[in-house]
Amino acid sequence: MALKFGLHISGQLRAWQQSCVKNLEASGLARLSCIIRSRDEPSGDSEAQGNPYVEFVRGLDLPSQRNLPASVLLPKQPHHDSRLEPPVSFNADSTAEISAAGLDFILSFCTKNLAFPLTTVSKYGVWYFVFSDISNFDSPAPCFWEIYYDHDVTGAALLKLVDNFSAGIPLRTGYFPTNHTSFARSVETFFDSLLDWPTFVCREITQGAHGRGNAPPTPDAPEHYGFPTVSQVRSLKKSLAASGKALQRQNRFYYIDWNIGRLMGDASSRVTRDTLADVSILCRYKKGQYVADPCLFVKDERPFVFCELYLYGANKGVISAFEINNGRGSQLEVVIEEPFHLSYPQVFEYAGSIYCMPESAHARQVNLYEATNFPFAWKRVHTLLDNVAAVDSTLLRFENKWWLFFTDGEARRFNTHLHIWQASDLLGDWKPHIRNPVKIDVRSARPAGQFFWHKNCLYRPAQDCSRTYGGQLRINKIVKLSESEFEESIVTTIAPPVGGYCKGIHTLSSVGDYSVVDVKRYAFKPSGIVEVLKQTAKDTALKLGVPRDTIQLLKKRIGQ
Repeated sequence: MALKFGLHISGQLRAWQQSCVKNLEASGLARLSCIIRSRDEPSGDSEAQGNPYVEFVRGLDLPSQRNLPASVLLPKQPHHDSRLEPPVSFNADSTAEISAAGLDFILSFCTKNLAFPLTTVSKYGVWYFVFSDISNFDSPAPCFWEIYYDHDVTGAALLKLVDNFSAGIPLRTGYFPTNHTSFARSVETFFDSLLDWPTFVCREITQGAHGRGNAPPTPDAPEHYGFPTVSQVRSLKKSLAASGKALQRQNRFYYIDWNIGRLMGDASSRVTRDTLADVSILCRYKKGQYVADPCLFVKDERPFVFCELYLYGANKGVISAFEINNGRGSQLEVVIEEPFHLSYPQVFEYAGSIYCMPESAHARQVNLYEATNFPFAWKRVHTLLDNVAAVDSTLLRFENKWWLFFTDGEARRFNTHLHIWQASDLLGDWKPHIRNPVKIDVRSARPAGQFFWHKNCLYRPAQDCSRTYGGQLRINKIVKLSESEFEESIVTTIAPPVGGYCKGIHTLSSVGDYSVVDVKRYAFKPSGIVEVLKQTAKDTALKLGVPRDTIQLLKKRIGQ
């Protein structure tokens, strides 16, 4: 039976808030029973005319922030199920009437102060959002101060309100990349991820996995940042413009280049202290390519590295392999190629066969390939997941079950939303974890290579993509893993090496104490100079009065 919830509002709804409610009802897990109205917020933090932040956001006309009347949530015609009563309205002061409505929870889109009187009138309490990392600060201006103060991430939380002395009990938390070149993209990415959070909590309740609701409350934020001033909004715009131009210059004159090397040191050092990677490059490849996502596999005491070979000309990846001999990599050989992009191979042995599981999120599948002539020939033998865009899928055999970790390839979530699926048999039926996504954090969600054991503890490498894709590695220690629970904690960070490949590191693979990683640099692109010269020549010709038709004709004659 669906949970009954009340919606607590003050004034109009934002489009993202309406989507939250619609997603809840569409899930079948919860049904809107009443709308609880509070008076407008106090004028100090209201969206009064002339608020510089509000005017700035309105000027951008962001889809998620458009105002809608609360009536959009009321049915235009009777519900198809006559047993269900349509939503009714209450004033927030009518706590006795609200309590008599028998609500399971109240979803509040108001401030904590307005929501607090409602904390005892529903079974699972009042849930409300905060739009910042409350371990650092809170603010009524989402996504602004993170860009202004150059933060790596922008945090959010869905909290259960419990008292006046804490922020509340975290039901869901998330940490998203702060976009330093576009406030609009930062906001839309941020609010796009909040739409399903109440639905996720309802799913946990209905499946008997609502342990979070009894967790200790989180303290109030140590700092409060109000709305920005006119000069601060102006400063933010200048900062965004400067960062945007810097990114354009980088994209015009440089291309991304990944390579694979041996990571010096042992497992002990990687789980006890933060390190700066010491890497010895192993691989050679041709111009117009790069190699990344290494997976180390040893057969007959011969170490092989399987990896993505990215082909710039074809704009896709294939799976390649090389052997390590005397500390150097042999010639690259393409071993698996499909019409779609492949990357991030996971190679393992099971039941007498050697398998490779590459990422094929573009095909919305997770496929297994079996070696027919290791390491050069493989055939596709099984699809583990179909119609699932799984990014950097990583297998784990743990406590007589198979576990599959990946991030969500949908929309803007491929670096932030960690999902787990599990099965009793590798080729059996795979089921999603009750708490999916089990983690939302751009700093440590996306998988970064095989799990490894050290001193009877299990560790999961993850990517930190907060500043840049594959910026550094985070090593997570697995604390809990079961069909209904997941918990991990970051123990160490591995930063990119000094030298040429100092811009990123994002996959770790180990056999014993021998480890390989991939590292990133930005390589100079001479064609960028050519493009600048062409554009300069065109602009000069136009200033001199040369007709555009003549310029186009000249471009055709010289093969442009």
